[in-house]
Amino acid sequence: MCIRDSFGIENGEFTRNGITVSGMSFEGKFNNGKENSLETSALFLKNIKFAIEEEKISGQLYIENLKKPMISAQADASFYLQKLNQFLKIKDLSEEQGKIGAKFKVKCKLNKLNDITKNDIKIKKIEGQVHLDDIGFCWKAVSYTHLDVYKRQ
Repeated sequence: MCIRDSFGIENGEFTRNGITVSGMSFEGKFNNGKENSLETSALFLKNIKFAIEEEKISGQLYIENLKKPMISAQADASFYLQKLNQFLKIKDLSEEQGKIGAKFKVKCKLNKLNDITKNDIKIKKIEGQVHLDDIGFCWKAVSYTHLDVYKRQ
């Protein structure tokens, strides 16, 4: 059965892993593709706006193949790394500190949607600007601490 739908949210809110996402709004479209399966399904979210504990994020998101997703995203975001990982629960990321401001576009492929590790993320393309403020983290066997990057305004 072919499924196509348009939907949206205005002023939504939810909590995941102790982190509250508030003021959420977006417009979305979904279809399950010509084979009516997860592999041929696509999801498009535009005019995305929300806050994670007072830090605002906006952008758009396109996902093809919901079994092994190919993701294209555009975002303007500001967030604390520790809060982001508390929300996402990326297993290979630990000892997070500092704040990231970013305006970027990214294309990536995920091997799965749950229990994501660094081996499940394949970045195809990324471009934009990133501002790092006292960033530190461990990414499995690699450790980065107190990265101070000159901020251009």
